[in-house]
Amino acid sequence: MIRFTLPVTLVVLLVSPAFSEDVKKDVEKLEKRYQQLLKSRPGLRQRVESGEVTKAQIIARLKTGETRKPKGNTKSQDRRYRNRRRTEVKDPAGYQTKGKQIFSGPQKGEKLPAFKVTSLFGDNKGEAFDPIKRAGNQPQILFFQDDSGVGIRGLFGFANAIRQVNEKTEKELQVACIFLADEANTITSRYARIFGRLRESGVSVIAIASGGRNGPGSYGLNRNIAQTILVAKDGKVTWNFVSEQGLLFADPHILGAVAEAVGEKRETVAAWLNATGSDDRAPANEELARRQRELRAKLGELVEAGKLTRSEAGELYRAAFDGGAERRSR
Repeated sequence: MIRFTLPVTLVVLLVSPAFSEDVKKDVEKLEKRYQQLLKSRPGLRQRVESGEVTKAQIIARLKTGETRKPKGNTKSQDRRYRNRRRTEVKDPAGYQTKGKQIFSGPQKGEKLPAFKVTSLFGDNKGEAFDPIKRAGNQPQILFFQDDSGVGIRGLFGFANAIRQVNEKTEKELQVACIFLADEANTITSRYARIFGRLRESGVSVIAIASGGRNGPGSYGLNRNIAQTILVAKDGKVTWNFVSEQGLLFADPHILGAVAEAVGEKRETVAAWLNATGSDDRAPANEELARRQRELRAKLGELVEAGKLTRSEAGELYRAAFDGGAERRSR
C-alpha cells in the first residue's frame, strides 16, 4: 500500500481552521516585530543585509523571547535583550585550535615576504600589486581565505569591528581579504555581489593571490586550512591564527591582537565595540555613519589604486568629518 505523508504544518491547517487563524496571527505578529527591530536598530539591519544574521535566526530569537520574557518593565527587558551578547576582547595568546597545533604561514616575529595579488574590486580591478608594500608601516590584518562561505560571513563581523576601532584611533588597521583559488572565476562567480558591502564594512583590499589554492610560495600556507589570519605591524607578524573551517564570528582573541596592533588596551577596545550607539543610533547619526562608510570605501579604493597614501586618506577623512580632534579629546 502506498502512503502519502503530508507536512505536519499542512495537516494542522487542514484539521483545525481555528488553529490556522491563530498561527497566521502569530506569524503576522512576529513579522511586524521583525520589521520594527530593523527600523529601530540600523546596526541589526546592516548585519541582516550583509548576511551575518538571517531573518530566520532573528524570528527564532523573537519567538524564544516572547515565550520566556517575564512581564514587567518593557524598556528594561529591551535593554537586557540588546545587551545579551557582548563583544569580548581577549588575550590573543589564548586562541586555540582543536587537536594539535597547526602551522600555516609566517609565524610570530617573522617578516612578511613581498608577494603579488590581483585586485578583484574597485577602480584598479585586474591590477597586480604587493599588499605588504602598499600598507607601508601601517598595521594590517590579512585574511588568507579559501572559497568557503563560513569565513566570508565571519569576515563581515571582523571588518565591522575593526572599522569601529579605526574610527577611534589614528593607527588605522588595514584589512585585506586575499582569496586562495586556482581560478579567479571561482571566487567572483560566488562573491562578486558582496564585494561592495565588504568594502563598505572596511575591507580595503579584496584580491586573489598568485600561486592558486596554495597561495604565495614564500608564505608556506597550509592548503587544508580554510583561513589563515595574520596580524602584522611594521612588516612583521605579531600574531598568526588558523581556522580549519573558517571563523563565523569575530574571535575575541583575534580582536585582542587587533587592539595590540593599534596600541590600545583590550578593555578600551571592548568598550568601543560595545558602545550602545553602535546598534541604537538616531537617524541623524545613522546618516552620518553611512556617509562615513561611503567615504572610507572610496578612500580605500584610491589607496589600493596607489593614488593616495594611507596617511593622506586619513587626513582627508578627518577633514571631511572633523573627527580627529574630537576623538583625541575624549
